[in-house]
This record gives sequence, C-alpha cells and structure tokens, in this order.
Amino acid sequence: MDYYIAIDQGTHATRALLYDQHGNQVDSKWTKVELERVKDGWIEQDSQELLDSVLGTTQRLLDSLTDEQRGSVRAAGIATQRSSVLLMDQHGNAVSPVLSWQDVRAADFLKTISHQHQVITSITGLPVSAHYGASKLRWLVDQHKPDKNNIMLTPLVSYYLFHLLGKKRFCVDHSNAQRTQLFDLDTMDWSPELLKLYGLEGYRLPECVPMVAEYGELLDTGIPFMASGGDQNAAVHGAGALPDDTALMNLGSGAFVMRRMQQRQSGNSLLTSVAYSDDASTSYLREGTVNGSGTALSWATKEWDLPDTREHLSDWCDEITQPPVFINAVGGLGSPWWRRDVKPQLLNQKSVSKAAKGVAVAESILFLLNTNLELMRRELPINRLRLSGGLSQQKAVCQKLANLSGLPLERVDNPEATARGIAWLAAGQPDGWQNIKMNTFTPQPDRDIRERYWKYFDFLRTLPPPSGSVPALVGHRGLMASYPENTLSSIAAAVGAGAPHIEFDVQMAADGELVVIHDDTTDRTCEEKGSVFSKTSLELTELSAHYPVKFKQAFHPEPIPLLTEVLDYLAGFPQVTAYVEIKEESMTRYGLDKVMDKLISDLSQHRAPFYVISFSYEAIHYVQKHSSFKTCWVLKKYDDQFRTMAEELQPDGLICNYKKVPDQPLWPGYWWWMLYDIKKPKRALQYHQLGADLIETADMTTMLMDEELNRGRLHGL
Repeated sequence: MDYYIAIDQGTHATRALLYDQHGNQVDSKWTKVELERVKDGWIEQDSQELLDSVLGTTQRLLDSLTDEQRGSVRAAGIATQRSSVLLMDQHGNAVSPVLSWQDVRAADFLKTISHQHQVITSITGLPVSAHYGASKLRWLVDQHKPDKNNIMLTPLVSYYLFHLLGKKRFCVDHSNAQRTQLFDLDTMDWSPELLKLYGLEGYRLPECVPMVAEYGELLDTGIPFMASGGDQNAAVHGAGALPDDTALMNLGSGAFVMRRMQQRQSGNSLLTSVAYSDDASTSYLREGTVNGSGTALSWATKEWDLPDTREHLSDWCDEITQPPVFINAVGGLGSPWWRRDVKPQLLNQKSVSKAAKGVAVAESILFLLNTNLELMRRELPINRLRLSGGLSQQKAVCQKLANLSGLPLERVDNPEATARGIAWLAAGQPDGWQNIKMNTFTPQPDRDIRERYWKYFDFLRTLPPPSGSVPALVGHRGLMASYPENTLSSIAAAVGAGAPHIEFDVQMAADGELVVIHDDTTDRTCEEKGSVFSKTSLELTELSAHYPVKFKQAFHPEPIPLLTEVLDYLAGFPQVTAYVEIKEESMTRYGLDKVMDKLISDLSQHRAPFYVISFSYEAIHYVQKHSSFKTCWVLKKYDDQFRTMAEELQPDGLICNYKKVPDQPLWPGYWWWMLYDIKKPKRALQYHQLGADLIETADMTTMLMDEELNRGRLHGL
C-alpha cells in the first residue's frame, strides 16, 4: 500500500493527515492555533506558533507511522491559508507577525494608487483588495524599514516550505503567489510593474513554482515533496477533478464558491484563480469569496452570547421558520460587493430570539454564496453544487442552500476537502479518488427563503456608493469632443487621456466585415456620402471619417477603421475595457444571426476585457446563448416594461441616457449601471450617488481634469 501526507494549515488549526493510495484517510494529527484581533481590521497570528504547529504536527504524524507505512510514503504536499504574509530573514527567522488574510490595515494605501486599480486587476485576475498580500507587505516594509539584502517578503506558505524542505528552499506555488496581488498571470512570475507600483522593487521574493513540482524532500526524510497550494485551490481537487458543470462551495472560516473555467478571462467583480499548474500546463477557476462564514458564526456567538452553533444550528433551523435577515459584513463584504464600510446588522428586527439570530447568520452565508453563484451561472451553465468544509456537515444548511439555488447539492461526506485535494495532487492525480461518498440534497420549493434573499440583495444593491468614491469613466466613441468619433485617433486619444473604458459602434459592410462607425451612412462623418451597406469594408476604409462639418480638414485623412484594427490596437492596453455596440440597422439589413455570428467570431480573437452592448434585446440574448461574453443592454425607455424585460434578460450591465432616468435610485439587480452622455462632473457625481457605476462621456479630458471627480478615484468595474 502506498501512502501520501497532506499538511493543511488553516486559520484556527494545523492538520497533518495520511492517505492511502485509494484516497482513504488513514491517520491524522492536529494542533490548534490562535488568532489575535489587535483592533478593527488588524488581525495577526504569531509566526513562531504557526511554524511550530506545522513542524510539530507533521513530526507527530511521522512518528505515529509504522516502519512499513513510513517506508511506503511516496509523496507529501501542503495547503495553506492564502493572502497571509510576513517578513523573514535569510536564515528563515520571522521578523514580523503574520498578517492574516483577514487583515485589512493597509486599505488606505490602496486609495493612493486607485488610478491603477484596473491595471492591477488585468495583471493579477483579482479585484483590488486589502485582504491580499501586496498592501500588507508594503505596510510591513514601511513599519520595519528592512534591509533589502537580508529581509525577504514572504507569503505564509513560503515560510513553511523554507523549514519543511531539506535544502531551505525559498519558493512559493503559483496559487499562493497570485494571492499576493503581485503575480502576473501571463508570465506566471512576479510583475515588475506591480512591484514598482507598490514600492516593493528590490526586495527578495520567493521563486515562483508550479503547484505540482519537485519541491525537495520533507524534513530530510527522503519523502518527495510534490505539491503546494492555497487551501481553496486544493479543495477543488478534494474529490478528484471537479466536473465543468459543477460549482464547489467550501465552508470554512471564510466561504468560497468555485467553478472551472473553459478558458481564462477577466471576471470583474469575481476572481480568476489558479486551479492547477505544473511545468506543462495551467488551468483556472472562477471564484467568489465570502469573508464571514465560520468567522461570522464566531462573531455572532460572541456578540449575542449564543450557545455553541455547531451543536444547535440544525435544531434552530428546524425550529425557526421566519428568521430575520442578517447583513453579513463580518470581515467586510467580499465578492461581488468588495466593501468594508457596511456594518453587520439585522434588518428591521428589534427583538428576536438567540436561535433566530443564529439561523439568520447561517442564511446570510448562503445568501452571499448564492449571489456569487448567480453571477457564475451567467458565464456558463451550472447544473449541480458540491459542498465541503465544516459548516457543510449541518444538514439543514445544505437543504437551505439547495432550496435557495434550485440546484441539486452533493455534500462531501469527509469535510477535509483541502487536505484530500493536496494529497491527490501530490499522489499524481490518480483516477480512483473520485469515488468518494456523498450525500445528496434535492431542492424543494421554499418561497420564504427566496423572499429573505431578495430583501438582503435589495438592501446591498441600493446602498449608496462608499463615501468619497466616484464613478468610472467611459470614453463615448473615444474622445469625440476633440477628435472624430469612432476613429483610431479618437480611441487612442481617450486611452492616452487615461480612460479606463472605451465605447465604440460597429456596422456590417457589404462584404460581411465589421467596421467601426455609428451611422448606417457616411453622410455625417465623411465628405463622400452614401450607405455603409453599399460598400465593401475595403472601400469604406479608403474613405476619410474626419468629420469635416465639425473639424473641417484638421484630421484629414482619418480612415474608417475595421473592428479588428481597433481590437488589435486595444490589445496593447489590457487595462482598458472595450464596450462594443453592435447597431440595429445592420441586423435589420443582414439578419441577426449573420451579424452576431461575425461579431462573436471577431471578438473571440481579442484577449483584452470587453462587453457586447446593444439596444437590441434579441442581440444581447443571442450573445448570452452562443458565447460566454459579458453583455450590456442599452435601454430605449426607463419604465416598468423595460425593467421586466431586464429582469428576464439579466445582462451584466444596463445602459441608459441619463435624461430618461428620474431623480431616484436606479433599479437594483445583478447588473451594474452606465449612464450617458454626461459632460458635467457634478452631474456625474449626482448620478453616481443614485447607483450609476459608470459614466459615459464625450469629453473625457474635462472629466479627468475635475478635482472633485478625481479625488480618491476608484477603479469602478
């Protein structure tokens, strides 16, 4: 019999487990570790205590093995809590406490680089957050002012690996490196641009290594150390490979929902994570994160003096049929909200029982998970849920989640998904480990929990923007106030001015190619007049769209660009999101299928982030059905009929002329809002307070020069 060792170092405990070649757990040892809440947002762990727990627990497991078992251990691996960091000297001694993944003390620093947030997200796949390691490492550097020659910036797993591996190797696996928010997903290495941005250039960082690799040997035992990963990245593999149509939810101190991605693409409010890497390949996950899971129940136990929730929660769920709605902001709202200014609170409840409060907190975890799940389901179908982690052992919680999501749910019988996953990777991913016992929960009609879910969702969606935040700006047809609209000059000028988002229009030419122009004629923007549909793309590109009525001959000649030309240009600016509006006139002329198939084909070759937008309901629905592209529907009216249609269509974004919108909060929903065409900064701020996430403007330069609009600029979507 072959055996494999998994080390699982979590927020509250360290475990060392032994698995046999069939994936059965044979033995385990564990050690409790402490978490210190220094003050609000400052959460630390003792570096030496954590290291002693890893080394001591692993040694205890090794000492408990028989000689036959010890000689048959073929590999080992480790999974750790992500985003926790410290400083370490060249001898492996910690020179700072561990700043926990929950720690957000460096949040203010991120405001100073807010103009670069979208750049950071495009490089790392992660929305900018103080939970990740980069800002915490910067804080440690500022506080300790370490010698660059002797001090190393250390993700938590690197601290353990340095002491676990016989040759004191300073390294980090790809999944943990990414969680520092200093890691480039294109190069799979540290980003010089981000190191400079965070002021961390010149410091020593660990060598980036695939999750599955020959790391060395475990504690000079001769046992090959073959795998390392973040706890949630490992949990995905806890029952072997996760099917493409299945989302995994792992409920520990924090909770996560993850699904495999068919191809890597930006996720905006959701995360792109490394699922697996070796020397030859890398695969990715779409991930949503909930900060308050087990930590929320611990918070509630202390805050409201509740009995032990692990013992009583299932009974409470059976007993309480109408719990209050709890806004679970414990540890800050994670995806897709990314806010720290919301306080944990019960809605509209003055006096409720302790049991009802406990159920409300448990449901709030499910509400947060379901919001992320719904966003994932827009990208690709999800037909089944798989649940793991400590809280998953509560049957009532599983049934509530199945009812809320409307999906059948498989609960992994063994809650140790993280340890089993890293053991499976270390073992070489054997086929037989998929045969794990699961309990199935079939969704039942439950109108009450859905109603509570929508109360929770509406509360969060209608919150005013964070204090001091401003909307993201979108260049309308480029920088059309100063350049001929929809031309490469106009688009380049908007990019040069610092626009994080660019909108432009697309029509189909006579030869079936797509060109960038707003009207279905050249009458307004060219000297030569005529129908776009009567000329080939080559003939159109030979015309000059220098807009002579507006700019005379200042920009002559200025060709009408092909869509592919604009996409090729924007590929050099991955920090810029494109909003590609396909015009209804082309669909009327050539038919919906022909135009949309061509658009999807051209966009499929484009790697930078983009959205397909249109006034056509049918066009947006077509894109949703035939691709995984993100979509925005442009409203012709802002009324009840269009709201109902939007709720049926469920686009990623809604766009509307600001003049059609009443002076009241915008419709809540899973979508975000863009309003056009706003030219005055004060008006942009006014509509941002009503819920507009993006403001489309013809005059990007004026907007970007406004002091109030740019004070504390956020990256938007």
